[in-house]
Amino acid sequence: MLSLVLRFSGHQSFALRNTWLTKGVLASAQNPRIFSEPDALVILGVGKNMVESIRYWCQATQMVEDVPGTRGACQPSPWGQCFFCGDAAWDPYIEDAGTLWFVHWLLATNRACAGTTDCGLNALHASAHRRQGPDLPRRQGGVRAVGGERRRSGGGVGGARMEAGRRV
Repeated sequence: MLSLVLRFSGHQSFALRNTWLTKGVLASAQNPRIFSEPDALVILGVGKNMVESIRYWCQATQMVEDVPGTRGACQPSPWGQCFFCGDAAWDPYIEDAGTLWFVHWLLATNRACAGTTDCGLNALHASAHRRQGPDLPRRQGGVRAVGGERRRSGGGVGGARMEAGRRV
């Protein structure tokens, strides 16, 4: 029987940032133990928790893999080498939409390292996402019903608007 150990943490509450895959893959190509080195903070230009998060996201997206027979060492995976390493790298700064899609697919299919993503995107089905509870304001086409009025959402984060110090 095949057992699978799921991993639901490791990102240190940081979402994947734009340049982290590039930094992580190139740094692990130069030094397989970069993520456990004391000067990794300086080399990668981030904080301590971010170093752990970069390693997690590089592993979750399958851009780096553990070096067999060692503890704590990583090397670029074949995909990581193709996308980020050398003069013939396909897309080292993830500028192409196809690269972004492919990295997303690698993340969504990595059940062992990105268990929450796999569960949210692959295991839950539309029938499980039913609205229950009180009737909540509905949002359609950038217009939101608030207090019986229809107001155009805009400005602010996520389309939220602030009036008189409160979110509407």
